[in-house]
Amino acid sequence: MPLAGGTPIALASNLCGADGIAVDSSNVYVGVSGNGSVLEIPIAGGAPIIHTVAEFGVGPVAVDASNVYWLSLSSNGSHVVVSKSPIGAPSPTVLTPSLFATGSTACGQSAPILAVDSINVYWTVESANITLMKMPTGGGSPVALAVLVDNAQPGVNIGAFATDAENASTQFAFSAMLERVPLVVCA
Repeated sequence: MPLAGGTPIALASNLCGADGIAVDSSNVYVGVSGNGSVLEIPIAGGAPIIHTVAEFGVGPVAVDASNVYWLSLSSNGSHVVVSKSPIGAPSPTVLTPSLFATGSTACGQSAPILAVDSINVYWTVESANITLMKMPTGGGSPVALAVLVDNAQPGVNIGAFATDAENASTQFAFSAMLERVPLVVCA
């Protein structure tokens, strides 16, 4: 729909369990947990491009100038997996093969969150704590940027986060708290 308003246009239907959405100037990207797929749907209309299918627990998606990124779970649901695929040319690459445990904690079960900038991909992992992770978009070693919520804060869930050139800003659901975390980790 145009920003000024108007009639909505259906770009896709029957997306059972659409759990993530991202948009660029040409496409809408949707993570569909119902069938484990990541779709690229042209804004102008047309057939969707399927980037992956039959992955377990596909959730958040993000997009940069070249790739669509998504989070899914390992086949037993115990680990977060970060993947990417080139826009317009499905060729999925797993960036983090089952490296990060996830699970129910005293914090409550926060849905994982994903963001990307021109250098890194960022996501949250929940185990004993909710941790903000980053790694280069081309792959490499993941780094924990911050523990956003620890088990001493029961019932706090992360609602969303976004990045700018210097910080990752995190919005906590059910709270007015906003936390900024520097993107550069100094040793």
